[in-house]
Amino acid sequence: MIREISRIHLMTTLFFTAWNITAPILWALVVGIALKRAGIIGPRFIKNTNSLVFMVILPATLFLSLAGKPLDQPVNIDLTAFGILYTLATVVLLWTLSKRYMAADLVGVFVQSAYRGNMGIVGLTLVVGAYGQDGLIVGGFYVGMNTIIYNICAVLLLNAPGKKLMVGILTNPLIIASLIGLAWSLSPLPRPISETFSLAHLVKFILPIALVSIGASLEWSSLKRNRKWVLIATGLKLVVLPLGAVGLGYLLGIRGMSLGILTMMMATPTAAASYVMAQQMTGHGKYAAETVAVSTLLSPLTMTLALIALTAMTQAL
Repeated sequence: MIREISRIHLMTTLFFTAWNITAPILWALVVGIALKRAGIIGPRFIKNTNSLVFMVILPATLFLSLAGKPLDQPVNIDLTAFGILYTLATVVLLWTLSKRYMAADLVGVFVQSAYRGNMGIVGLTLVVGAYGQDGLIVGGFYVGMNTIIYNICAVLLLNAPGKKLMVGILTNPLIIASLIGLAWSLSPLPRPISETFSLAHLVKFILPIALVSIGASLEWSSLKRNRKWVLIATGLKLVVLPLGAVGLGYLLGIRGMSLGILTMMMATPTAAASYVMAQQMTGHGKYAAETVAVSTLLSPLTMTLALIALTAMTQAL
């Protein structure tokens, strides 16, 4: 009885934690919509903001998230490897299937919106709430390694046909920052984070800017036109892919805290970075923005349901 009460309390706590994380995201989207309708911001603001986020803020965030933590602490290599392989398999499968039913120039944006989760903001916060410092160590390594794969896949998906993909990968600022951060974390160099300039401060700066820009990009007519693929991408991101990952991971022997971390990471909403990259590299930024908004709105409910289902069959929490 006491154990059941403890689980219910944990689930309630996780739901409100998820809501407290995603509510400011939703408010930032609303602010962007309102500012655009009021004529305060327009296409030029969106373009300049996206360039700033893509070229400076996101790379700095990725660098600090990797370089700021030495990789000399115990991590779960099997969990991280599973996440990477699952992402790669997901990308290949979705790309193969979606190109049969969608316009060629929309496939990459759709696939990225379906697989790319907001692990760094939403996922890690949930993990820390559930497991504390131990979860942060394992989850942080998982996020760092998978972020590199996320960005490489995104560049491959979003590059227009005929472009030199290797050049696109090697010149992408997000990938460059991730690789430098990883190399720094493996080196004896001092950690590049101080009390006055921390990753937390940078995250507080990046998120509102990117999300206001996303909100300003949203249009009801566009959402109505794209609603089929937006809902499919959202369903894949919040339901289908998390269920597949947790089920397969369980069959392969992932248990306990690792399975809980996998669930939380996979169930996160579509990351704002997917919009930034789509806007910079394709003509379908609005589609990505709509998926970010819809998946973020629904994610507190789906993440909580996923954790309830997980604890019903395992002792992961």
